[in-house]
Amino acid sequence: MPSRGSARVSVGVWMLTSLIVGAVYRSNLKAMLIIPKLELPFDSMEGLTESGLTTAVIEGTSMHLDVMKADTASTLGQLKENLIVVPSDQQGIALVNTVSGRYALFAPGLALIGVLHLDFSRVSFS
Repeated sequence: MPSRGSARVSVGVWMLTSLIVGAVYRSNLKAMLIIPKLELPFDSMEGLTESGLTTAVIEGTSMHLDVMKADTASTLGQLKENLIVVPSDQQGIALVNTVSGRYALFAPGLALIGVLHLDFSRVSFS
């Protein structure tokens, strides 16, 4: 038969483990319910070209050069039809126009993460 001390330690460890598992489960469940539901107008490069959305690219970036060099029959080359080239000193204006929904923007991922964070912190999506 276990001693009283070891039984108390076992019960204490069990209760602490249950508390931690319950807290993690509740927080994950809450996070899944709070995630904003967004309907994107496209989910691939082909979808972007088919949607006909105006697309902006920052002048002098590798994406700008790739689009300009691409064959017009390719998916990337088809973006030229609806492309706006934004001068590099007007990146802020391009981000504002992107957030307002005027056009899609090709930009580095880290820059877009910051913009999305700023936008999601100001607007409630439900």
